[in-house]
Amino acid sequence: MRAGNEVFAFDEYDDELPLLPLRERLAAAQENLRKRARTSVAKSDGILGTSSASSVPPIPAAAEAAGARSESAVTVEDTDALDCGVCYHPLKPPIFQCAVGHVVCSLCRDKLKDNRKCHVCRGATGGFRRCHAMERLVDSSRVACRNAAYGCTARPPYHDQKGHQQLCLHAPCQCPGEACSFISSVEALLDHFASVHGWPCSTKIRINEISYIHLKDGFNFIRLDDDQGATTRADRQCLFLLDVKRQALSRAISVLLIHPHASVDEQQPCMKHMNCELTYSQSTLSIICPPKDLVMSHDQKSKFIVTCTDLSKGLPNPDERFQFVVPNFVLRYDEKGAVNVGLRIQSI
Repeated sequence: MRAGNEVFAFDEYDDELPLLPLRERLAAAQENLRKRARTSVAKSDGILGTSSASSVPPIPAAAEAAGARSESAVTVEDTDALDCGVCYHPLKPPIFQCAVGHVVCSLCRDKLKDNRKCHVCRGATGGFRRCHAMERLVDSSRVACRNAAYGCTARPPYHDQKGHQQLCLHAPCQCPGEACSFISSVEALLDHFASVHGWPCSTKIRINEISYIHLKDGFNFIRLDDDQGATTRADRQCLFLLDVKRQALSRAISVLLIHPHASVDEQQPCMKHMNCELTYSQSTLSIICPPKDLVMSHDQKSKFIVTCTDLSKGLPNPDERFQFVVPNFVLRYDEKGAVNVGLRIQSI
């Protein structure tokens, strides 16, 4: 049959078209021809490659990446499945199982009064054999660090998330400024102190070495210098606050260690202990006829354990920690707005 300038042979489409009225069969045949024409043009342009019409076109790289992401975004809806059935703590290698498959951690297996019976099914354990498949599963079960909002990109194993939190360099601390609610990592705090509050900050203090610093009234901050490899990874989290308060007859200097891991919880004490040594000396050598009450020389030195805090509950009471008191009478004329002291930080 002829339609316009095209000839349609219905025999060619008998396998594809059902028994329909003539007009509908003609429309279907036209549509099939248009589809084949589009396929032919696409092949010539290289869109579908050189494969035959029956072959499957290759999957784009973006689609493959999306598929990989969907496979990696696996959710464990019941984390109890990753916990020991006896102590309910996260399972970690080595892991053991009974003959049926109920698992137990190594510590609990050793503590069971009768390890010949399973703690769940009470059946014979067969000696609690190693479960390597479960060990591989728990090692590959990763969780995002809760400090991800502060820059941590680590994904520790589910069973080691608490250990990671205790050492995470991105754990946050609170700004000590009054009415300031800024919370962030130690690195971000230093920038915040300088840019927002204008507080003096120094990063040239090396551990175990004496340094002479110029302390202004109010907050002064010290960060241990890690450029020379003088500090450990944990020490790089240490940020010291030296608070200078002007009193009637003296300057009182208190020292705080701002540390993100000041305590794991309210029941445990500070995890970081540092010693601080403060010194102040003054001497007058060139006066021939000194006034009656002029101090010719003055030396004082104190060594103490620094109070550790993450400032989540504000500044600790200064009356409950050591204060290094420098009498106003011994200050030089150029120290009326600041005090020059010697500082040494030591790890315990």
